[in-house]
Amino acid sequence: MSTDYRAKAHQHPRKPRRPSSATILLNAGELGPGTPLEFRPLNSTEEAALRDWLTEDGRRSRATWTNNRRYSLLWEFDGKHHSPSGLVMTMYELAGWEESPIAVQGATRWYIEGERMDRRAERILEKLEEE
Repeated sequence: MSTDYRAKAHQHPRKPRRPSSATILLNAGELGPGTPLEFRPLNSTEEAALRDWLTEDGRRSRATWTNNRRYSLLWEFDGKHHSPSGLVMTMYELAGWEESPIAVQGATRWYIEGERMDRRAERILEKLEEE
């Protein structure tokens, strides 16, 4: 590696990565264990791909919050712990959606009391920055 490259690489330090929505909610103590969450497709393509599969069993669109740092959602359908994004990817696979995205932001699809998980986390971050 040339010294020019190393020098340029250090000129613009990276911003620290924003914690995940689940981490923000957990650290803030925002949700108690057992708080219900509801899956809602993000767009019409996702809705069309999952509609029939979700309506076959209502438990597929429901999870509850746990204080598990790595796998914060307990999926009602399989009784197992998942991360929000990991659960969405599992749902795509089980629904047989062959053209699903290769990665997702799960917190944009899980709702807490009618509010998107990522938006609730963002609100908490803003509040903390004001203090």
